[in-house]
Amino acid sequence: MEGRRLVIFRYREEERPSFLKKRSKKLLFAVADSTAEHSTKTILSQTGSNDLMDALTLFGLFAVSAMLVCYALESRSHWFVFLFALSCALGSIYGFLQGAWPFGGVEAVWSLVALRRWGLARR
Repeated sequence: MEGRRLVIFRYREEERPSFLKKRSKKLLFAVADSTAEHSTKTILSQTGSNDLMDALTLFGLFAVSAMLVCYALESRSHWFVFLFALSCALGSIYGFLQGAWPFGGVEAVWSLVALRRWGLARR
């Protein structure tokens, strides 16, 4: 049927850690496909609350931002390599808390690799 829009929504109840004290619905996938007068939209994630960011999201933003800054400054001092390892560990904690265990596992490995590089750079 030309000119019709197809919209697919799937929500999932998500249990947050107890210190956040809230349940939210996450929009996992939404696609709107239509004619040329409407654009194609893909929404990957949207919380069901009015909060722009919750505490867990802010923690993750801090961890990933710290990783980026410390990685960029690694050549200046071996302490930035150590801070990169620390921020990778924070990113790993964030990954496990929000339920993305593959991300948490990879960040834990990166943290160990960076700690080893820090140990070698100190010599």
